[in-house]
Amino acid sequence: MASIKGVKFAKKVLDPNLMQKLSKSNKLGLLTYITLATVASVGTALGVKIKDAIAKPKPVS
Repeated sequence: MASIKGVKFAKKVLDPNLMQKLSKSNKLGLLTYITLATVASVGTALGVKIKDAIAKPKPVS
Protein backbone atom coordinates (compact mmCIF):
# COMPACT_ATOMS: atom_id res chain seq x y z
CA MET A 1 0.00 0.00 0.00
CA ALA A 2 2.79 2.41 0.88
CA SER A 3 4.59 1.63 -2.38
CA ILE A 4 1.46 2.40 -4.39
CA LYS A 5 0.97 5.75 -2.67
CA GLY A 6 4.69 6.46 -2.97
CA VAL A 7 4.66 5.77 -6.71
CA LYS A 8 1.67 8.09 -7.21
CA PHE A 9 3.51 10.84 -5.36
CA ALA A 10 6.81 10.14 -7.10
CA LYS A 11 5.24 10.40 -10.57
CA LYS A 12 4.52 14.05 -9.83
CA VAL A 13 7.99 14.81 -8.49
CA LEU A 14 10.58 12.59 -10.18
CA ASP A 15 12.21 12.61 -13.59
CA PRO A 16 10.67 9.93 -15.89
CA ASN A 17 13.99 8.07 -16.14
CA LEU A 18 14.34 7.95 -12.37
CA MET A 19 10.68 6.95 -12.05
CA GLN A 20 11.32 3.99 -14.36
CA LYS A 21 14.22 2.88 -12.16
CA LEU A 22 12.04 3.21 -9.05
CA SER A 23 9.29 1.10 -10.61
CA LYS A 24 11.82 -1.56 -11.60
CA SER A 25 13.20 -1.59 -8.06
CA ASN A 26 9.71 -2.02 -6.59
CA LYS A 27 8.95 -4.88 -8.99
CA LEU A 28 12.19 -6.64 -8.07
CA GLY A 29 11.34 -6.19 -4.39
CA LEU A 30 7.95 -7.82 -4.91
CA LEU A 31 9.59 -10.67 -6.81
CA THR A 32 11.99 -11.13 -3.90
CA TYR A 33 9.13 -11.41 -1.40
CA ILE A 34 7.28 -13.93 -3.57
CA THR A 35 10.44 -16.00 -4.12
CA LEU A 36 11.30 -16.01 -0.43
CA ALA A 37 7.79 -17.13 0.53
CA THR A 38 7.87 -19.92 -2.06
CA VAL A 39 11.31 -21.17 -1.04
CA ALA A 40 10.38 -21.08 2.66
CA SER A 41 7.17 -23.03 2.01
CA VAL A 42 8.90 -25.69 -0.06
CA GLY A 43 11.72 -25.97 2.47
CA THR A 44 9.28 -26.37 5.34
CA ALA A 45 7.28 -29.02 3.47
CA LEU A 46 10.43 -30.99 2.65
CA GLY A 47 11.66 -30.67 6.23
CA VAL A 48 8.41 -32.08 7.59
CA LYS A 49 8.52 -34.97 5.11
CA ILE A 50 12.08 -35.80 6.11
CA LYS A 51 11.22 -35.55 9.81
CA ASP A 52 8.24 -37.86 9.35
CA ALA A 53 10.34 -40.35 7.39
CA ILE A 54 12.97 -40.46 10.15
CA ALA A 55 10.52 -40.55 13.06
CA LYS A 56 8.16 -43.12 11.54
CA PRO A 57 9.87 -45.42 9.06
CA LYS A 58 7.68 -47.53 6.80
CA PRO A 59 7.32 -51.14 7.98
CA VAL A 60 9.46 -53.67 6.13
CA SER A 61 7.43 -56.46 4.52
